[in-house]
Amino acid sequence: LALVAAAASFAVVEARAAGIEETLKCALCSTSHPEGMIEDCCCRADEVTSANHEHFRPLLRDLVRTQFFRYFKVDMHSECPFWQEDFQCSQQDCAVHECAPDEVPAPWRASDMEEMMETGATPATAANPLACGSVGGLGEAAVLSLSELDAAHSTEGVDFTGWQVQQEMDAWTSQRAREEELTYVHLLRNPERFTGYQGQHIWQAVYGENCFRAPLREPAALAALQQQPAVGAVNPLLPADAASVQPACLEERVFFRLLSGLHASINTHIAREYKFPDGSWGPNVDLYVERVGRHPQRLSNLYFAYLFLMRAVVKSRELLLSHDFDTGDVVEDARTKALMEKLLDPSALSRCDPVVHGFNESQLFAVPDGLSPMAALSELQQKRHLREDFKLKFQNISRILDCVGCDKCRVWGKLQVLGLGTAFKLLYAEDTQHVATLARNELIALVNLFDRLAQSVDTIQEMRDLEFQRSLRKSAAIVLPIGVLAVVSILLLVRRWMRQSHQASTAKKGN
Repeated sequence: LALVAAAASFAVVEARAAGIEETLKCALCSTSHPEGMIEDCCCRADEVTSANHEHFRPLLRDLVRTQFFRYFKVDMHSECPFWQEDFQCSQQDCAVHECAPDEVPAPWRASDMEEMMETGATPATAANPLACGSVGGLGEAAVLSLSELDAAHSTEGVDFTGWQVQQEMDAWTSQRAREEELTYVHLLRNPERFTGYQGQHIWQAVYGENCFRAPLREPAALAALQQQPAVGAVNPLLPADAASVQPACLEERVFFRLLSGLHASINTHIAREYKFPDGSWGPNVDLYVERVGRHPQRLSNLYFAYLFLMRAVVKSRELLLSHDFDTGDVVEDARTKALMEKLLDPSALSRCDPVVHGFNESQLFAVPDGLSPMAALSELQQKRHLREDFKLKFQNISRILDCVGCDKCRVWGKLQVLGLGTAFKLLYAEDTQHVATLARNELIALVNLFDRLAQSVDTIQEMRDLEFQRSLRKSAAIVLPIGVLAVVSILLLVRRWMRQSHQASTAKKGN
């Protein structure tokens, strides 16, 4: 009983200490403390934080390090169709590092070879390091600028004539390059972090050119964006006229919340791995607070994007587990499958049930009950049109990413947009047979994006703790001198009082 009482007392003291610490954090930190229900979802932010930290993030971190998920096949050669972009990034950290030509898993190379033979393309050889190399990298393949590579590898006879592009029925992103022009990138050697690239005009185009109200503009109109000065802080979360854009329905709100959440996540990784002027790497707390931490809505949108990805992954559990993780390494492939099974283990998911079902996908593109047959048919047609509009906008965004002048930023931007598009495909495919043909690159993008968002959610508390520690040091630097001065003043007053008392006592004795 004594032990139980002691444990209970310790728990009470610990809880009070945590409460005091949280009160101090709220007083000293600019970074918001995510709590309460997440808008458009049915779970709390603290539930997401806990489930992510205890289950999802550790397993995702291990998954993306496996051989299957560390390589991403990406189009690095398509020219910007909207404006003249300088692809020669002056920052060394923009470069995409090379990998050995034989590093890509043998089954993948064989599959690529078969596909190129079927289309009559020229297979990659050792003389073509871009088959598994880098664009603007630091090795011999870096002698050409990206614009020169575009000219050398662009698709002959292809002309961009507007936003509308013929795509496969289930394509959520646009890819204009041919198979032999795609490049494998080793994601672990090219981490998403600060590069020094200024991408204000890219984000302005992503937000401003994908509104649901205004018609999509042609390349000539988009080119004007590149000449406009940046609005607000570096990488503004919203375009200049965003305040006037008020989505009228849930679907539109979801679209912009996902973009905002993705943007917040990218800024989180930039601030988390920042290169300081002295060449050292580490967290930039000020940058994080400026771009993400002090904006409660951006944090909420980050949680929302995380829950959206979570729902797509969990709902597609059987499809993902049935995927062939073949890289030619039996032991590594078995480990990859085991990690995926552990990530999607039913018993583990049941313990995270509020988070797993935090986003309800059935609310989107749904026809309300109680409508007349004609009204229901009209509503259904509108929802289908809206769904296709979503798909078109994702294709538009992937085209805008061809204008990114930083190679590493382009890789991670395309990966994450493809991952988000794949999540939409899994949740809202009208033809479920198409979903059964989930491409390898789509799965790689989906899981890596899930990991990126999971790390961003974990980083919220990490950055808040760093800001708190810094605030305490600053407060101590101010309070300590004041405290010392106060102590010295008190001692002087006491000494003066004692002297006066002694003098009074001596005078009294003299009388």
